[in-house]
Amino acid sequence: MKKNIPNELRNCLELAQVSSDAFLFSNVDGCISFLNSVAEELTGFTTEKACGLGLNEILPYSSQSNSSAIHEIMERVIKSQTLQGPLECNFEIPNSTDVICFELTSIPLILACGELHGIMWICRHMSISKEQSKELQLMRFAFDRASDPILWTDENKYIIYANDAACVHVGYTQKEILQLTLPDISVSHDRKQFTEKWKALYKIHHVRYESSHRHKSGEIIPIEISLDLFELNGRKYICAMVKDFRERQLFESKFEKSEKISRLLKNIAFPAN
Repeated sequence: MKKNIPNELRNCLELAQVSSDAFLFSNVDGCISFLNSVAEELTGFTTEKACGLGLNEILPYSSQSNSSAIHEIMERVIKSQTLQGPLECNFEIPNSTDVICFELTSIPLILACGELHGIMWICRHMSISKEQSKELQLMRFAFDRASDPILWTDENKYIIYANDAACVHVGYTQKEILQLTLPDISVSHDRKQFTEKWKALYKIHHVRYESSHRHKSGEIIPIEISLDLFELNGRKYICAMVKDFRERQLFESKFEKSEKISRLLKNIAFPAN
């Protein structure tokens, strides 16, 4: 509740009270301490009823994947003590054909002494139709099951989505890979190239180049990566499509050996005079 918010954070509270976005305050364990009027309308909870509940408890219609992602972003903001998000989520409204689609951004509430007091969650939402929601679910289904690795990052290079192929590609679980940035899985000597390509991406919105990724085991994986920059609701996102070149290199190696053997046999059968 308001009385649990230190005086030095009252400016955040005042901002929340006049904002058109939903603001939710929680402690570092994720327990709600305050909702502004927009958040109360969105969730159907008053601050008094929400106080002490978890974020997922007052958004009961969010999917399990949304619930896990919210937990991941909370762990990340506690660890880094920096702004995280936005995270896109949705849940159905009871007795309605509407789906609430929202972006959730988390901001650490740090006291003057350097102590992390809690987290301020900013929720920006809009209504979409059931038909639009089904289209989004179909796209997600296609991405999840694509044979090539696909990753989405925010403008700070944090990975916010990775399909199953991407997880297998670098050997990380979904939970682990969402703690990483795109440079984290790049080979160190390719970081300079990555920085140059990233700058080019912001100018022309698409780049494609050959590089290498580092598997969790340490194996270096030759790849071709295609980066596309998108902007939605004032936020920038990057889609990374990856081609694993290990099979191609294996084929080229076998072909080269075959060519060498062929030349050797030819020299034996038809020696030069």
